[in-house]
Amino acid sequence: MPVAAFLSGSKGGTGKTTLCVLAALLGKKRGLRSLIVDLGESGNTTSLLAKSVDPPFFTDYLLGRAAWGDTIVEVEPGLYLAPSPPDFSLEDVRALLGVDRGARERYAAFFSKLEGHVDIVYIDFPAFPFKSYSHLLSPVDTVVLVVNPDPLSYTAALHTYTGSAFVVPVLNKYHPAATYWKDLLEDSFNEEIILVPFDVTLSFLLRPNIGGVEKYVDSATRRAVGELVTRLLARPLRPAVQPYKG
Repeated sequence: MPVAAFLSGSKGGTGKTTLCVLAALLGKKRGLRSLIVDLGESGNTTSLLAKSVDPPFFTDYLLGRAAWGDTIVEVEPGLYLAPSPPDFSLEDVRALLGVDRGARERYAAFFSKLEGHVDIVYIDFPAFPFKSYSHLLSPVDTVVLVVNPDPLSYTAALHTYTGSAFVVPVLNKYHPAATYWKDLLEDSFNEEIILVPFDVTLSFLLRPNIGGVEKYVDSATRRAVGELVTRLLARPLRPAVQPYKG
């Protein structure tokens, strides 16, 4: 069971949550049972996929207040969500950062329990500016590093801690006029990157119309995200060279 984390370093607004959800939706069309774990402090994935979610949340499981299965919501057949609370408490943050040893152990155990229940797991990370989340990467096979063609996003990518996971760089909102950023990203990460074109359809992605938006996604976007899902399923055994600068 591959586990993929969507990161963008300290730069928010790159579209990583949108890509994470779109990957799960397109994977479902292949018959893949997908689970998204929402670690975002704003609960963007949760609000995008679920009309309303009552406790327990994923952090309740980490704090020992709920069983692992009770924190998983079936959004639709084949698509599952481990939701984030609408407002993070200090206790929630401490649980995610692994301040409590029990929370760290429960986090690691969660992914081993999923084996056989789902085919692929996506973790939607918030925009973390520090390395304190290193233990959250422990079960991750592949980091999807989402970058926009601009200097702030590129710099954030260079400083993103990815642990020992294989790194797949994704240049999101790409336009042919941005070939400079494509070449720079390829040189920096020594890896073939995935180009996701700028797709205005995704600007309308909201919970009430998520099905309609997915229907009208451009074919080039669909192919790019499909390629991403294929690479995540491959679960490469070697680490990618990536220039984490601390």
